[in-house]
Amino acid sequence: MSRFIRSGSLFWLKSTLEILLPGLIINDGCLMRIIRILFSFLPLLFSLLYVSSVSADDHRVIVLAYPEEVAKDREHLSLIDELHEAFDRAGYEMRHEYYPEARCRRLADSGEIDGLPSRVRDFNSAYTNLVRVNIPVDVKEFAAYTNRTDLTLEGWDSLAGRDLRIIYLNGVFIVEKRLSESVAPSQLTAVGRRIPAMKMLLAGRADIFIDITHLADLALSRNDKVLSGIRKAGTMERDEHFLFLHKKHSALVPELEKVMNEMKTEGYFQ
Repeated sequence: MSRFIRSGSLFWLKSTLEILLPGLIINDGCLMRIIRILFSFLPLLFSLLYVSSVSADDHRVIVLAYPEEVAKDREHLSLIDELHEAFDRAGYEMRHEYYPEARCRRLADSGEIDGLPSRVRDFNSAYTNLVRVNIPVDVKEFAAYTNRTDLTLEGWDSLAGRDLRIIYLNGVFIVEKRLSESVAPSQLTAVGRRIPAMKMLLAGRADIFIDITHLADLALSRNDKVLSGIRKAGTMERDEHFLFLHKKHSALVPELEKVMNEMKTEGYFQ
């Protein structure tokens, strides 16, 4: 065997080829041709690796967490479309995932999820790892619902000093915050789902239920037979809501604000 074939790495290459291609006779000339072929593909390989790395860097993704209960709500789906457009203009792909409301907040504050849409202005006073994008994305109204004919309410202050048993959906930040400021804890009960909460009114286990108006109205219209007798007792609050991102994305906020402000002039986020 020649000195060429006896060199360490080439000897290993020759041995490997003979194992992979049994019956093939590999002499010095054949081995050199194989090496030349392999080297001819190196530029293409490096090119593919470079393109792959650039694409990975350029493919920036933001994942937002949404409450499961709004998955089929028309207003929610419209907001998703608008936020998709905003992130696209800012050079990002937006994806969304659904979780229970309380888990949405934990995931966003921990940075496991990149952000939350549609939260009240001071949401990050409690979830301090989140940064507000200072362009309102929508407006939400919160209202009180009851089956009692003698109740009329207007604003959170109208609850103060009244012996009312109040239920609300667990994990709705603004409702929890406002009720804690107006009502004794002994009067409050957090529940997990909207329809069972409304049935508690009919069963006499609560006096009022606080909820987002358009979602409560939608539930009442879809379940009018089993929820007959429940009505809106009054509006508690009507507020602008904002997009929040985890602080690791703080550098993206100014660009998003610029994009979303331009979009508002085009009729988005109304």
